[in-house]
Amino acid sequence: MFAMTWHRARIYPGSRGRQRYEFIVDQDMISYESGAKKWHIDLASRYSGSLGPLEIGLSLFNGTNREPTLLPIFLDSGLVLAPHYEKIRQFGVDAQLTRGSLLLKLEGIYRAGARNSRYIQHLNTLEEEDYIAFILGSEYTLYSILGSNSDLVLFAEWAYDGRGRWATNAFENDVFIAARLGLNDPQSTEFVLSVLGSLNKSSRVVAGEFKRRLSSDNWLLHIETSAFLDIDEEDFIYYVRRDSYVKINLAYSF
Repeated sequence: MFAMTWHRARIYPGSRGRQRYEFIVDQDMISYESGAKKWHIDLASRYSGSLGPLEIGLSLFNGTNREPTLLPIFLDSGLVLAPHYEKIRQFGVDAQLTRGSLLLKLEGIYRAGARNSRYIQHLNTLEEEDYIAFILGSEYTLYSILGSNSDLVLFAEWAYDGRGRWATNAFENDVFIAARLGLNDPQSTEFVLSVLGSLNKSSRVVAGEFKRRLSSDNWLLHIETSAFLDIDEEDFIYYVRRDSYVKINLAYSF
């Protein structure tokens, strides 16, 4: 059992930030459903256990939502989004079944008290909706491929949100497929390639990642790239459709 006595508001990009909403999120207009605001005491608990190859966890949460509802506010300068943190009740389950090199995974929640993205004009708010959401996934490892020291891990996931088109995230009905190749060499070289695709729309996100320690173990090269392809106008991520990027990070550890 955990008691959380303080809430930290989420930080959003400013007007010059990338991968942000179409409208600016005004963090000076934060509001809370609880009269105690960020000092509301939130309660969380978790149980985990195993039965042979099956591991299972159950969780409960009652308190301030960590994912704010972004309410549209019309100002003289234009429309802005105001973060509102409502109180929610959430029941969760997670499970993993291990069968040799194969892992089968489930993560699911039932959430009550949250809002979706459907705007109710006469109330100037978003619709409240209780919903379920889950991710079903699998992971399979191929060891010593082609007689080498390299391992190849294959991933497949299905993400579903019961709010459908009114979901407040990008995973209302999507499939994720990925492969990770680890060379298991002294430089810890690793490649990752993934595709996230909507089952309801044309949207796809293709991503790649490369990590390798350089000649000295103190240096780590990390390259990431993401490309947003054929993003549907009704998709939650339509506002970042032009934000494909390549990020190169060179880190030195003492």
